[in-house]
Amino acid sequence: MLKTRILTALVLIPAVLCAIYLLPETGYSLFVVLLTGAGAWEWSRLAGATSLPARVGFLSLHVATAIALSLHADWLPLVLWLGLYVGALACLIVLTYPRSAAVLASRAVVFLFGQTLLLSGFAGMVALRAAPDGAHWVLWSLCIVWAADIGAYFAGRQFGRRKLAPALSPGKTWEGAVGGLLLALVVAAGFIAFWQPSVISLSAVAMLAFAIACFSVLGDLFESALKRSSGVKDSGGLLPGHGGVLDRIDSLFTTLPLAALAVAALTRVV
Repeated sequence: MLKTRILTALVLIPAVLCAIYLLPETGYSLFVVLLTGAGAWEWSRLAGATSLPARVGFLSLHVATAIALSLHADWLPLVLWLGLYVGALACLIVLTYPRSAAVLASRAVVFLFGQTLLLSGFAGMVALRAAPDGAHWVLWSLCIVWAADIGAYFAGRQFGRRKLAPALSPGKTWEGAVGGLLLALVVAAGFIAFWQPSVISLSAVAMLAFAIACFSVLGDLFESALKRSSGVKDSGGLLPGHGGVLDRIDSLFTTLPLAALAVAALTRVV
């Protein structure tokens, strides 16, 4: 399993790097639409869409709104704030689970969460890239999320004892979460030390990295809550060793709106 996960990552990471640094604005937006569109296809099943027309309809709505958003960049701040608000609600559901499980039993609620979070994830990727040194900010944010996930995986396997959220994800532990958080902070600091942006202080970097890492854990657990509510183990099977696309990008929906708004404020873009 680990070998398969690594091989899949070795294929995907260069593709993501090329998209972030080499594609023009339109090509980059289309790449992000493709990424979040794959997530939308898988989310449609979590929202209870079983027929092909229903799933295509869910996907089409996301793609259409994402394209409209890319053509009207002045809507980005509104979508980001909406995504941040809905992401906070998702985190609240995680923190109050299983008392909040009844909320996710509503297909309409899961539908609305999906469309909003997917679109705000798209908006976050686009807004970050549009900031000064935007490609670096995109990669920095992604590296924090990846580091939090990788650190939690290995720290949990080595030191994990106390369950983090047994009702949601029995395999996750507090030791793993702490390990992921520490690795995320180290990676964030190392990236900034190498890059040395002049528009942001080290203390601001640390606070933002800490918040992104924490939100990434909660975003991952929110998808676990959705899967439990829907009775599925993985959102899909497109990525060998990783499950579905949604299993890899779930944390981005709660972290990217936060990252984009914070970077915009710190760089005085918005």
